[in-house]
Amino acid sequence: MKKKLFSNTKWLTTGFAITITVLTVALLVLRLTFLRDMASAQISKVETIEGNYLNYTYNQEIYFPSLTDEGNVLIQSAKENTSYMTVIITYEGLEEPLLDTGFIRPGESRAKLPLDKAKKLKLADGVYPCVATIKAYDMKTQDLLGSEEQDVTLFIGIKPSEAGEEDTGPGADGEEEGSEE
Repeated sequence: MKKKLFSNTKWLTTGFAITITVLTVALLVLRLTFLRDMASAQISKVETIEGNYLNYTYNQEIYFPSLTDEGNVLIQSAKENTSYMTVIITYEGLEEPLLDTGFIRPGESRAKLPLDKAKKLKLADGVYPCVATIKAYDMKTQDLLGSEEQDVTLFIGIKPSEAGEEDTGPGADGEEEGSEE
């Protein structure tokens, strides 16, 4: 009887160790692939005029494979919010915003969005340090309740892991923006 009990314990321990190993590998693979974009997500909140808070999450590093592809914005309004929110991303020196989410209801999110406004500006591949303006709006009147600015970086045609300091902004390839030869 003792021998059989020891044998079962040995198999249980081995099975447990194998299960833990498989789960660890699966989580590592998810972290390195699917959840990679979540690593740069920032959780923040905007204080509104009424003293309430608008809680949201956004991606600080947004990658666009090209100007025609969607980027991984990962903007989410918490479901407990009591106001709409918008996010407008602008680049210093450009008159028009590069990206505008429109109203986002509480509990909604925007995972991927295109750079529609940047297409007509014909931005070169590069790294663009930008400002995201997050605004809270009353759900009934659409009156502005509060806003704040957050730093965000757009990577166009360059993966964040491959970007260096020399890749920053327009004319990163050594030419002035809009110059002709």
